Amino acid sequence: MKYIITEGKFDSYIISNLFKNEIQNTSWMVVPIGGGISEAVSLAESLAYRHKDGSILLIVDSGDDIDDNNDNVYRIKSRLDKYKNIKIVFSSPNIENEIIDIIGYENMPKYLFGFGIKPMKDKFISYIKDILPKGNYKINETPFYKNIKNILCT
Repeated sequence: MKYIITEGKFDSYIISNLFKNEIQNTSWMVVPIGGGISEAVSLAESLAYRHKDGSILLIVDSGDDIDDNNDNVYRIKSRLDKYKNIKIVFSSPNIENEIIDIIGYENMPKYLFGFGIKPMKDKFISYIKDILPKGNYKINETPFYKNIKNILCT
């Protein structure tokens, strides 16, 4: 079995729609977790232990830059390091920022951002849920996007 584990239902929605063809063509199953990062990590660990011949892709927020100084990244990597069938892709600092980069900030409606550069959560979720299934956007193949695509296609 091949599992994709995300932190939440919205994250699963994003991944399921961005990589619809890759997921369908390679038999990956998206497993949304409602409890956040610790529950996602625990599920990945449990599946890796039970399905040693399976593949697990864990997609979680880093909360900050992805480097050796990030305690969150270090903690997750060190906990899951012994499982060779788990691949981890960190979003930086979160999946919302990654989707903005993938679609392109300049292509996003300005009403989503109010008076700042951080999108208003409810409006952003509604907008993303509207456009992703339609595919009415051009994909910027960011490192985050490429990492996931490479794992799904191997």
